[in-house]
Amino acid sequence: MRVGYLSADFRAHIMGRLMREVLAAHDRARVSLYLYSLAPEVNEDQLTGEFRGLCERFVNLA
Repeated sequence: MRVGYLSADFRAHIMGRLMREVLAAHDRARVSLYLYSLAPEVNEDQLTGEFRGLCERFVNLA
C-alpha cells in the first residue's frame, strides 16, 4: 500500500518531531511512504534528513 503525507513541518518543529514517531511506526514491508514537503529547502535540517530515510520518496513542492 502507498501512503502519502503532505506537510510544511518535515523539520525541527513540534509537528515534525511527532510525525517522525508516527512514520517510523509504519511497517515498511507493507507500506510505502511518500512525503511531500511544503517548506522551502532553506528550512531543511537534520530532522528533514531523517524523514528522507523513512520514506520511499521525499518531494519538495515549495
